[in-house]
Amino acid sequence: MMSPVLAMAIGIVVMLLLIIFTRMHAFPALIISAVLIAILALSLIGACAEGHKIGMLPKFKGENYFDGCYVGAQKAADELGVELVYDGPNHSEATN
Repeated sequence: MMSPVLAMAIGIVVMLLLIIFTRMHAFPALIISAVLIAILALSLIGACAEGHKIGMLPKFKGENYFDGCYVGAQKAADELGVELVYDGPNHSEATN
C-alpha cells in the first residue's frame, strides 16, 4: 500500500516534469498533478477500507494457554478493527 506522503511526492514530481519537459505553464501542470494525486488518494482509501484478517494457529485448541492467548488476541483485534481467525486441531486430534 502506498503512503500518502509518497502519493504527494509522485504528484509533485509529475508536475515538475510536465513544466520542465513540455514547457507547460504552471497552472495546467498543477491541475493535471492535482487530478493524479486525487486518483492516488482514492485508491489509497479503497485499499484501507478493505479491512485486514489475522490468522492465529495454535498447536491445538482446548488447551488453557492457547485459549488465553486467543482471548487476548481477540481483544486486540477488536481494538484494531481487524478480523481474527482462530483455527487449529482439537486437543484429541493433535495427540494422535
